[in-house]
Amino acid sequence: MAQTKFRAESEKPLPTMEELEAEMAALGELEEEKGGIVWLNAAFLHPHPNNPRKDLGDLSELTASIAKNGVMQNLTVVERAEGGYTVIIGHRRCAAAKAAGLTELPCVIADLTEREQMGIMLAENMQRVDLTVIEQAQSMQMMLDLGETVETVSDKTGLSEKTVKDRLKLNK
Repeated sequence: MAQTKFRAESEKPLPTMEELEAEMAALGELEEEKGGIVWLNAAFLHPHPNNPRKDLGDLSELTASIAKNGVMQNLTVVERAEGGYTVIIGHRRCAAAKAAGLTELPCVIADLTEREQMGIMLAENMQRVDLTVIEQAQSMQMMLDLGETVETVSDKTGLSEKTVKDRLKLNK
């Protein structure tokens, strides 16, 4: 049986350390791709000013879990005109990760209108039992102010139109 000699695919010499470092730096400078998970500096992540959840609650257990295991689910963010990113989904995770000392967080950068942002935040927070009815009512009113109807708010939240109308009465 004849021996086969294996050759490198390329006759090029191995790259130098400087070339490897330059290539790694170039990879770090790649533009963030919308829709894919990217790691963003936590200092550039800001809470949404109209987040339905006004009180993040006790973050101690979540902070301890993130300190031990890291962030297990990405955040969803949108770019801010003034720089940085606004968190749409993952406000508590973001705050807990910062408290745990993490400097980079996994994020998906979304391209959403203000109306879409409010709808997503409200729907996300409606699934949680600790969002007060007042916070729900304020968020629903914001959605109406952005052009939604009682019917579309009902569809997005999973609540009946009657419940949406009842919550909206609380704002008056």
